Amino acid sequence: DWGVPYIQIADVYARTVNQCTNNRKMEVFDRAVYWLVLDYLQKAEQVDPSVAGEVSRKTASYEPVTPTTEQMFFKGWKEGESFSIDASLNECYGWINETTTVR
Repeated sequence: DWGVPYIQIADVYARTVNQCTNNRKMEVFDRAVYWLVLDYLQKAEQVDPSVAGEVSRKTASYEPVTPTTEQMFFKGWKEGESFSIDASLNECYGWINETTTVR
């Protein structure tokens, strides 16, 4: 019933994208990590409605950087499919090792 830890996990994953793309252009697979960030933000609000304002602000900043429909099409990603955030994307995401859903 406490949403703050879920928000903190989302923040760590978002910072990971920043670190992984520090010396290079953000690629579509980097953008896909934000789906997992959004998962944790949604979970935070589900378990603790008192964090809704913070979740809304963060969601508004992360949704625009997720993969576009066009990018997903060219990668062959279909909405609703499972998507792994791990070293198969880039070595720097290997420690995450979680699954999200293509949006």
